[in-house]
Amino acid sequence: MSFNDLDANFTVVPLYTRDQIDSAYYVQWVVYPILLVLGTVGNVLNITVLLAGVKSSSSTTVYLAFVAVADLFVLWLQLPRHILNSNEKYIGNLSDSARAEYEKPFRQFDGIQRWGLETAIQLSDWTLLIFSFERLVTTLAPMHFRQRGSAKTAIVTECLLLSCCLLFTIYNPIQSYYCMSKPDYVYDKTGCIENTEWLTNWAPLQTRAEVSSVTRLKHL
Repeated sequence: MSFNDLDANFTVVPLYTRDQIDSAYYVQWVVYPILLVLGTVGNVLNITVLLAGVKSSSSTTVYLAFVAVADLFVLWLQLPRHILNSNEKYIGNLSDSARAEYEKPFRQFDGIQRWGLETAIQLSDWTLLIFSFERLVTTLAPMHFRQRGSAKTAIVTECLLLSCCLLFTIYNPIQSYYCMSKPDYVYDKTGCIENTEWLTNWAPLQTRAEVSSVTRLKHL
């Protein structure tokens, strides 16, 4: 038996049936709006309650308020991607040029969306870590850290943390808009992302910088 006969008799079994794919599609379409509504109402109520006692606010109030705001950004910044993915059935029937035109506004917003989304996620995660660490330290030495853990200190900490989160995720809009400037980006997204991998992996760039520095020092 030849390899051609084997290929002719070989049948690819799909991982999921069409009914399973359709079920996942409808679950995605229904679940996200419910989470969006519930998450928005819950976080807005949380912020309202926290800001109601702003005169007697503590570091706990500041940290929880920042987490609630960050969670709101995470919820709403997922909306464009949800709209795009939910229309996959409609997009699949379009030609390549029509699909590219339909996806154009989503691609234009993609860099800002990913930047804001990753910034909000990191801000929320690091805020919870800082808050937990402060609670631990306050429990171990309450008299020493009671005055240091003020609302003003928490606001300064959150501003510095937000700046760091924005800086370390800024590669998202740079990568997105650089790729959009390439004519073949619509048809070769993977290739463009691979060409801009140095934005997230600085090891090769750091190696070149170190080699360059050592070379210059030898000639001094």
